[in-house]
Amino acid sequence: MQHIGGSRARAYRPVAWRELARLIDSAVASLDLLGVCRGDCVAIISGPRLEYLVLEYAVYVRGAIAVGVYPTCSVTTLEHTLADSEAVVCAAESQDDIARIEALMHSGRLPAARHITPIGQWIGGPRAESEPSLRGVRSKGYGVSQRLEEVARQVNPDDVACLIYTSGTTGPPKGVVHTHRTFLHAVAASAPLPRGQRERMLWHLPASHVVGKVRVFGFPLVHDTVVWIADPQAPFIDSMRDARPTYLTAPPRFYEKAVSAGEDLVRRLPLFHRCCYRPAMRAAGALVDELWARRRPPWHLVVAAAIGRRFIFHRLLRGVGFDCLHTASTGSAPVPPEMVRTLHAWGLDLRVTYGLTETGGRVITHHRPFSDPRNLGEQVQYPGLELRIAPDGELLARGPCICTRYWKDEQSTRESLPDGCLRTGDLVRFDPDTGSFRLIGRKKDIINTSGGKSISPAVIEEALTAQPSIARAVVIGDGRKFLTALIEPATGVAGAHQLDSLLILSEQIAADIAAANRELGRVEQIKRFRILPRPLKEIDDAAVTPTGKVRRHIVERTCAALVEDMYGEHLTAAGLDPGTPSAVASS
Repeated sequence: MQHIGGSRARAYRPVAWRELARLIDSAVASLDLLGVCRGDCVAIISGPRLEYLVLEYAVYVRGAIAVGVYPTCSVTTLEHTLADSEAVVCAAESQDDIARIEALMHSGRLPAARHITPIGQWIGGPRAESEPSLRGVRSKGYGVSQRLEEVARQVNPDDVACLIYTSGTTGPPKGVVHTHRTFLHAVAASAPLPRGQRERMLWHLPASHVVGKVRVFGFPLVHDTVVWIADPQAPFIDSMRDARPTYLTAPPRFYEKAVSAGEDLVRRLPLFHRCCYRPAMRAAGALVDELWARRRPPWHLVVAAAIGRRFIFHRLLRGVGFDCLHTASTGSAPVPPEMVRTLHAWGLDLRVTYGLTETGGRVITHHRPFSDPRNLGEQVQYPGLELRIAPDGELLARGPCICTRYWKDEQSTRESLPDGCLRTGDLVRFDPDTGSFRLIGRKKDIINTSGGKSISPAVIEEALTAQPSIARAVVIGDGRKFLTALIEPATGVAGAHQLDSLLILSEQIAADIAAANRELGRVEQIKRFRILPRPLKEIDDAAVTPTGKVRRHIVERTCAALVEDMYGEHLTAAGLDPGTPSAVASS
């Protein structure tokens, strides 16, 4: 379904497979005219739109290599991706991106790039006047390619299909190579079980991420799936209400938006339903706690939760477009347990999944309904997929969906893919009683204190962000005597980022950190903290990846003054120092 309406009166036009095939035919002919050969890279810098779908499929058919680039990435990341992939054609959505690429080309920093095309022209849409129109390709008689099937048959299953660049949390982004074979295995391993009816899926995020690519371009090939292309100008919740998908995979922040919107709807419920909401949530929350603990819940909780879901919570799910979801999953960033608990109480079985760009998507997921999100879940059951844990705790993966290598990076390939076995870099624990994995942290993200202790910051940050006043926490302490944290307050917390309320806010956050400290070992406890003056992404866009992961080394460099202030000689008697208001607000 292609969005064609405005933000106030959204409308969607169905695009049948026959029409899509005709558009792909024409795009393949356009690639031929531009001199794109088998094995050439074609970069696409765009959000969700029909032209993206058409061009990506055309690249696959032509035997070329698709390279997705986030439209919000920095100039440095854009240059690295285009130069490293040696893309010969770049299709961009915005004039700003076209101008950035033109500047890089004119400076000689993209020697392989030959053509820049506005992505809108790939199906005859709007184009930049300075660029030759691809409509001219069709007017010169190329039209619908008569040899499309012949061209497609020349593509080998082990030819490279796409390059998906990593987020670069521990160094420059690396191009992960997926062949047509590994990509389709990833699709099969990640696809929902067929239910004998048509699925609806909302495409609302750029397909530069492996999850988006697998689901948007792969699922319709193996299931009866209709992809709704979201209105780029509309809020996520509005697009959800339009599509009312049956399947959704999204980062945690989108589910948090749904919870926030649902809680706003509570205030507009009829008086009787508003009065019943809190007791219904207490009963449903108690049921969720029993399910997370893998205990059989008492019958009265089951009945009370069912009544709440039938008469109250279903209204909220319908109000945010979640009422038709039968499969909902999240990952790629820390998942707030309280957010999942709320959705579970409302009756949405949101499941946490684990996967990497290198694995082609999820390899661990929850098989039990309404499972504890603090665990990753169990191994995905797929033929040939094997997970094991190395002696040092690192998760190892082998299987048909694992990438083949890193693009032009033999050293990383040797280090991370010895004998085809992926060293994920993630440290995990396995519970033999439940068969579930628990994420400890990144192997390269271990903090080594000056006292010789090796600490995983991910566990501490998870405990901190579980507190109501903390949206994001970055733990600092490598080579230091003790641990500290930079705190981004939760949206809506009183006084967030307002200097006149920082003392009250500091006390609130200090109390929450103290509560988190009680759950941590002595060496893991936070001794001092500072409140960031603005959201981290606003302070330095490069500090947070497009998927929400924090680049710790960039944060430490950008916020060096705050970090050094935390390691001064003014620790308070209480043991938890939030700093003075001026120190808290400085950047």
